[in-house]
Amino acid sequence: MTYQLYYWDGLQGRGEFVRLALEEARADYVEVARGDEEDGLGTGAMIDVMNSKREWCLPYAPPFLQDGDLIISQTANILFYLRPKLRRAPEVESLRYVANRLQLTIDDVAKFGRKREPESRLPATPENLARRFAARTSSIAFIAASNLRRSIDRAVPPSIVPRRAC
Repeated sequence: MTYQLYYWDGLQGRGEFVRLALEEARADYVEVARGDEEDGLGTGAMIDVMNSKREWCLPYAPPFLQDGDLIISQTANILFYLRPKLRRAPEVESLRYVANRLQLTIDDVAKFGRKREPESRLPATPENLARRFAARTSSIAFIAASNLRRSIDRAVPPSIVPRRAC
């Protein structure tokens, strides 16, 4: 069965994580908003699903994925659903939750990277983002980035990826 991915046409963001997972697994999928209107696709088709009166639990916003009658929203939730189907999930169930936690942390870090702070006129270069992190050590993004680093260090054995000092 073909998955239907709903995300804004031409926008790289939260939907890109889902798109990359589907591409990497060579899954059969259609990007609805990027399709032709004469084929019943396009941004209008995505908006129609979001405004549908047939669905009992509509997604608030893209990305969302349709698999048959099931509609799943939120990037981490979509990836949690897809991983076993695409054979990209750890076999040990408890590690699936670790993978999901890492995805949730990545989402937190990605949100910070897109947010523009009004008092800052500096471009979003890695150096300037590092300065912002250092200036706001109590920020959620800093905590998320630190947790991500610690989680990766704990999850990946040193024999696979050698540890480096930060």
